[in-house]
Amino acid sequence: MKKSIGFLSILLLFTTFINCSSDDGASSPLEALVGTWISTSIVFSDCLDSEENGILTCDPFCISVTINSDGTYSLTEVDDAGGQQSETGTVTATSTTILLCESTEPNCTDPDSYTLTNSVLIVTEAEDDISGCQSVITFNKQ
Repeated sequence: MKKSIGFLSILLLFTTFINCSSDDGASSPLEALVGTWISTSIVFSDCLDSEENGILTCDPFCISVTINSDGTYSLTEVDDAGGQQSETGTVTATSTTILLCESTEPNCTDPDSYTLTNSVLIVTEAEDDISGCQSVITFNKQ
């Protein structure tokens, strides 16, 4: 009987630590990403044309994306000449990947990896089919 009580006490203590250790207030990976994110920099590497490698500092921003709790997003991108392009679609996320599917491309299947630390989101995009570049985009939550 003492062994059972000791074992149950240890099990209860272990369960309490496990449940509290990863509590970030979000009930799902998507919930943790909900909000407006503004890019601060984009790093391009491994490009087929080495002149395309480098860091793009975004001032005031290159990309603004708003992720909604209903699984939709809206994104605005500003190019070098100041022109803007916008898109909307759906978003899905796991604890390590994010997939933005533009409304005009509902069958997308190539998620990007990400890390989230407090209000900084770092997205590593897969290699671009045309340029061969891999890009790492840093966002701050607004």
